[in-house]
Amino acid sequence: MKDLFLSVEGREVVITEALYVRCDGGDGSMGHPLEFMTLEKGGETMCKYCGRHYIHASAPTADKFKQPLDPAA
Repeated sequence: MKDLFLSVEGREVVITEALYVRCDGGDGSMGHPLEFMTLEKGGETMCKYCGRHYIHASAPTADKFKQPLDPAA
C-alpha cells in the first residue's frame, strides 16, 4: 500500500504501513526541521512542528479514512 495523504477538517492525515516516518512540513519556506517518528502497528503519532497526523494502516481509526468515498452520500 502506498501512503495515503488526506486533508481532514483542515489537518493533514497520512495513512501508512511504515513503522518509521519522517516529516519536514513540506517543501521550501513552509517546511520545518526534519522530525523522525516511530509508529507501532495499530498506532498513531503526530508531528510536533506542524501537527501532521500519521496513522498506521492497521489502526482501527485508519479504517474510517480508507473507506471509498460514496458520491451519493
